[in-house]
Amino acid sequence: MKTFFETFFTFTAFVGFFLFFFNRFDFSNLISSWWIIIAIGFLGAAATIINLKVYNHLDVSLIALLSKLTTVFSVIFSIILLNETLTIWKFFGGALIIIGAVLLTFKHKKSYNINKTGLYLLFLVIVLYSLGSIVDKLGVTVFNIFTYGFFAYFSAFLLILSYLLFTRKGLLIKTDAKLVILVSILNIGAYLLLLYAYSITSVINVSIFSNLSVIAVIIGGYLFHKEKGILNKSFAAILMIIGAVLASF
Repeated sequence: MKTFFETFFTFTAFVGFFLFFFNRFDFSNLISSWWIIIAIGFLGAAATIINLKVYNHLDVSLIALLSKLTTVFSVIFSIILLNETLTIWKFFGGALIIIGAVLLTFKHKKSYNINKTGLYLLFLVIVLYSLGSIVDKLGVTVFNIFTYGFFAYFSAFLLILSYLLFTRKGLLIKTDAKLVILVSILNIGAYLLLLYAYSITSVINVSIFSNLSVIAVIIGGYLFHKEKGILNKSFAAILMIIGAVLASF
C-alpha cells in the first residue's frame, strides 16, 4: 500500500504546482485537439512502465549508454514527421555532444549483462520517448505550456495509476514522502522548461542540447558525493560544450 500513498503524494505535488499557474491556462483548443493529450499520455505512461521493466534485464550502465540513442531517433522523427532541417553544423555538434555523453556513461567492464528481451524493451522505450518529443512539439503549438503540461502529466498519471490498480504492482521507489514531492516538483519544472524550449525552437535543437544536462550531474557528483574521475569527465564535458557551440551555428 505504501506505493499507492507515494503515488498520491506525487499527484498532490503535481496538482499543487499547476494550480499555482492556473490563471495562465487556456482551454479553447482542448476539445478539438484532445487526441494530442491522449497520445502523449499513452506514450508517457507506456515508456515509464516498460522502462521500469528494462532494469530487470539490463545493467544500469548499459541502459544509460544506449539511452543516448533517444537523441538520434528524435532527430530522425523530427526530420520525417515535422520536416525539420538538420544542418551540417548541428550534425557534427550533436555528434560531439552524444560522444561526450557516451564517454560519461560508459564504464569499462569486461562484459555487460546482455539480454535480448531487455534490448527489445529498451529499444521500444527509446522509440516511445522519441515520438513523445514530436507530440510535445505539436502540443505546444496548440496549447500554452501550462495547459499542455498539466493535461500531458494528468493523462499519463491516470494510465499509470490504472496499471498500478490493475496489476497491484509497485512502480515508484519507496522513499520519504517529502523527498517524493520535492523530486516531483523538480521534474514538473524541468518538463515545463522542456516544453518552453519546444515552443521557441526545433525538436532537433532541444534533443541535441538537452544532453548537456549531464554536465550538471558531473559537477553535482563531484561537489556533493566526491566522485572520482573528474579529469576524464571534464574532458567529456569540454567535448560536449564544443559540440554545443558548433550546433548553435
